[in-house]
Amino acid sequence: MTDKEYNAQRTRVRKIIKKWHQSLGLNWWRVTYTFKREKAERENDEDKDWATTAKCIASPNYLDATIIFYLPEVATMPDEELEETVLHEMMHIFLSPMSTKEKNDEEERVATTLARAFISIYKDLFKPSKKKLPEKKRASKMPQKRLKKEKTT
Repeated sequence: MTDKEYNAQRTRVRKIIKKWHQSLGLNWWRVTYTFKREKAERENDEDKDWATTAKCIASPNYLDATIIFYLPEVATMPDEELEETVLHEMMHIFLSPMSTKEKNDEEERVATTLARAFISIYKDLFKPSKKKLPEKKRASKMPQKRLKKEKTT
């Protein structure tokens, strides 16, 4: 991955982080966002059909988390899918106090569901209005009040 590609993908991710980090209340946490030029190493043979785009490592007792982004995989994703992935990893921060290896599948499902719910709510709240806004009246046609100058002594 060239420097130019690295910077472009890092900028895409940072834009999404900026959009969501504070809104989700993650300012209480010390979150480090790390960007890797290489693909993630496979943790086991079961993952051979799945590429890791990002990973969250959280210490809930200390309100500390790191989210690692593997930029070669990020580069393959459309913006909407990348946004869901970033939010999914952020949701792991909130779910981390309940995280266990035995409940990993459930945690993944909840993180995905929450990420999709937040995106859906955001789209509903901030979708462009189809109503046409009234045109502003020109200042010259509006009555104007003259302000009296205050005298200073």
